[in-house]
Amino acid sequence: MAKRFTDSRKWHDPWYRKLPPEYKNFWIYLLDTCDHAGIWKVDFEMAEFCIGGKINIPDITSIFNERVIQLKEGLWFIPKFIEFQYGDLNPDNRAHKSVMDILEKEGANKHLVSPLLGCKDKDKDKVKDTVKEKDKIKKFDFDPVWALYPKKIGKKEAFGYFNTTVKDDKDRANIQKAIENYLKHIEAEKVPTRYIKKGCNWFDDWEDWVDFIVEAPEPEPEKFKFHEVKASIEKQLGKMATDPMIEKCLLGIPKNAWWMVGAFLKRRFPDGGEAAYCKIETKLSRED
Repeated sequence: MAKRFTDSRKWHDPWYRKLPPEYKNFWIYLLDTCDHAGIWKVDFEMAEFCIGGKINIPDITSIFNERVIQLKEGLWFIPKFIEFQYGDLNPDNRAHKSVMDILEKEGANKHLVSPLLGCKDKDKDKVKDTVKEKDKIKKFDFDPVWALYPKKIGKKEAFGYFNTTVKDDKDRANIQKAIENYLKHIEAEKVPTRYIKKGCNWFDDWEDWVDFIVEAPEPEPEKFKFHEVKASIEKQLGKMATDPMIEKCLLGIPKNAWWMVGAFLKRRFPDGGEAAYCKIETKLSRED
């Protein structure tokens, strides 16, 4: 799952504090479900389902007027998302570059005050020398990883998530392991193709699959092979062994449920079935 900063001070913000409960939830929902460029694909039906409340669209549009910008029909942009998550965007930073490309494509970059200024104050203790830090960043080829994924839909979005989350050799090894685990899950559970995640969705939360354990299916109980016990049955039952129901019964019974054969013989042959069963049981136990 994607990890993002959250502002704990929102609980002291008068604007947020005065929102009705369902609109508080909706605001958090927006911040969690928008893409990494702060753009939300409008889906009020899904939003209402997730927050467990109704949304009055005219009301929410008016209340969130200063917080979101409608780029075009079906897309909302949250300008403060960029400032809070990244600070000033830097085109030399690969993760930032992915964000800037999306903003330019959707026409949202014009709503940023200053998109090309380096790093935020909170990042300065981590990045003191931009040039040297840039040299330390190891670039990973996305295509070999993408080639392993079974449902290749949404490559551009997946590439953005890949660049944001795969930063070192450990991340590269983990995403490889995550894909392998997901493929094992698909095979073990026989997941239909239509239920396999699209690439753009899976790469957004690939970390969830790193430690995923695929449980091996339980082996089916070993069943009798009629030819293995036929000789013993014929010897003990004589003419009764020719009854076709005996073979049908044995073929469907697990070895750990031999008592079921006794129950069958007692019902099928009231006069001698129980005695025959005892003899066969003794005989087979010796053979095992």
